[in-house]
Amino acid sequence: MIVAQLGFRAWAVYGSWFQLDDFTFMSRLASRPMDFDMLAVGHAGHLMPFGFVLSWANMQVDPLAWALPATELLIMQAVASVGVLVLLVSAFGRRLGILVPLAIYLFTVLSLPAFVWWAAGVNQIPLQIAIGWAGWTHLNYLRTRRTGWLVATVAITVGALGFYEKTLLIYAFFAFLALAYFATGDLLARMRHIIRTYRAGVIAHSVVVVAYVPFYVEYGLNFDPNRANAEPLLPVFLNVVAVAYGTGVVGGPLQWTHPSEIFSLPDPTQLLNLFALAVVGAIVYEISRSRLRAKRAWILPALFLGPSVLLLAGGRTSFVGPDLALDYRYQTELAAITAIALGLALFPLRGATEQVEVTRTSSFLDLPVRVGVTTAVVAALGIYSSTTYALHWNSGDTTKRYFAALESSLADVDEPVPLVDAAVPEEVVGALTFPYNLASNALHMHAEKTRYPSASTDELRIVAPDGEIRPVVIDPLRTGVGAQTGCPYPARFGRASVKLDAPVFGTGWWVRVSYAADGDSPLAVRAGDERHEPGAVKGLHSLFFEASGEFQTIEFSGLDPDVTFCITEAELGVPVPADAPEE
Repeated sequence: MIVAQLGFRAWAVYGSWFQLDDFTFMSRLASRPMDFDMLAVGHAGHLMPFGFVLSWANMQVDPLAWALPATELLIMQAVASVGVLVLLVSAFGRRLGILVPLAIYLFTVLSLPAFVWWAAGVNQIPLQIAIGWAGWTHLNYLRTRRTGWLVATVAITVGALGFYEKTLLIYAFFAFLALAYFATGDLLARMRHIIRTYRAGVIAHSVVVVAYVPFYVEYGLNFDPNRANAEPLLPVFLNVVAVAYGTGVVGGPLQWTHPSEIFSLPDPTQLLNLFALAVVGAIVYEISRSRLRAKRAWILPALFLGPSVLLLAGGRTSFVGPDLALDYRYQTELAAITAIALGLALFPLRGATEQVEVTRTSSFLDLPVRVGVTTAVVAALGIYSSTTYALHWNSGDTTKRYFAALESSLADVDEPVPLVDAAVPEEVVGALTFPYNLASNALHMHAEKTRYPSASTDELRIVAPDGEIRPVVIDPLRTGVGAQTGCPYPARFGRASVKLDAPVFGTGWWVRVSYAADGDSPLAVRAGDERHEPGAVKGLHSLFFEASGEFQTIEFSGLDPDVTFCITEAELGVPVPADAPEE
């Protein structure tokens, strides 16, 4: 089953490519030294130093070689899948029944959207690895109280925290196993028992949490959790629990809505949504009816779903709306957690103080054929949902075509091409990440073939939205006001000036002036807050330079008084690519 999952996921991930945040990672890493400040920087609320290290290592090999991160994602998935199997075997023994929760983990769509995207997978798959492997070592610690198992649990958990702050929720899993299955009595009595019996574990895990939380708040938290109280929770709750999770856990959603070229959100029909919830309810009821102490197992998914709802309400949906809560990337870990909860509801937990007991027969659970067929149907539906998601994600080739066009434009370049340091398209790096969306950062992999001057004579180019490098033209906002006859802006005593037809303020402007000179000469230009020293060249030329600040007159100075210099045209505006030549 694990080999089948990895085969399917290999098809899905090798057909993918870098998208959005992947390029933001690269841009960040290329523009800053690899030091503590770089590793500790938050990204969209995430604190992921180990993810940045791995991304940086990939960049040293080949920034655009997708096969490398794709293989790493597949290897991490293999480690996670084997870890879940090891935990299930350790918890419930070698029995055919554990193939049911294993199938839920392996084949539902819950964890696929994060898996095919490097920026999400490098964070979230380590959490799944920790759930399986740290869950296994923690369970052995609860059984034996041996320090070695505790040290292993702490090490795995800390390692996963280095990739993803949401790994903190794994402590809810650890606490739940201890309180629900290795203690008796009311909640207070159980807590006293755990503190007395597993004092070393309580202290060790508390130290990790107490040390990590302030560190995350200082370096990673970039949203106000209190917004969760100000935003309506019901729409977010319904989207997370009833629509996305409720259908995904039994093989849905079967169909998707596509808000962008790559992203998909579950879009089950109302009938399918109700049917899926009815199936979940029937299974929960049948297990709870036929087994003593089974109901507590369903607390485990709630411990992860609840924080997901609150985090989304406070940090994501408060900005873009509750539909974002449908995205499975925000509940990836529920694939593993649901599988474990199902096992805890069905089977006695080996070594536990309190165990599930079969109290009556079941016309469904006691018939392996019915259980097997149901599991196979759920797995098949999950594969179908995963396939349709992957097909849409992998069909979004805008970024791949963009970089292919860029590489083609630079293929035969002998000298670095002078480029405007403009923002790349939103589909490559989002504008909110400025300055990482500037070409000088985002296109770092071509640094040897590009340069970004603030002033350039005659030759200046720009990367078009399709990735092709084209000559720059200025989309004019202001033009010079000069004489109608003769030389519009002559130089006298080594100085000249161009008055624009209206004042200018702001940044991001470029100016193009055409001039004629009868000899080479020094030349300095001031355009608001910007000063350049491009020099003047004999002949007819175009000079491009940046401008910013508040001004109306552009000053030229430093000219050789013996050189005749005349500015014939001036325009200020936004640099844009010239139209592509017709084939």
